[in-house]
Amino acid sequence: MTPTYLQQFSRALAVLREKAQVFDQQKANKRFAEQWFAENLFTTRSQFAVAYVNETEQLINKLITSDDNERKQYLAEKISEQVLSLSALLQNSRPPDADFDLRAQLQAQHGQLHQTLAKYRQYEIRLRNKAELFQQSGDLVQAQAYQKRLNRCQQAISQVERQIQIMDEG
Repeated sequence: MTPTYLQQFSRALAVLREKAQVFDQQKANKRFAEQWFAENLFTTRSQFAVAYVNETEQLINKLITSDDNERKQYLAEKISEQVLSLSALLQNSRPPDADFDLRAQLQAQHGQLHQTLAKYRQYEIRLRNKAELFQQSGDLVQAQAYQKRLNRCQQAISQVERQIQIMDEG
């Protein structure tokens, strides 16, 4: 990198640092989602955006001092990805809302419970039909086995219904 590129990059990083500080101040008294980036993008795990800017600066220093061209290429790509991700996060200077993330997660969980309930009800119908079929054919051992499975299925349905009710009330 030539000195002018380094100077421009340093200025851009300074702007990112300022935005990160504003970002951190805005989230000081609120709960926000902590997983801002892909796990392999940064080694830093922090609740402060400035810490991620610091990691990017450290990579830049490694890039400047490295003699290995392959390592330089890798570091340049990594820095580029980090700067793009940081820029995207800090663009609005507003941290992601953890309450929104929690609501979305609860909605997804609620939908999964309803899917599970529908699946269990289908099992219940099939088990009831099988139990009745074996009862009518006189195979009481099989009828009793299917009746036990039907009872367990109905217990599972009751549990899922309770979970849905709790989520609806809470």
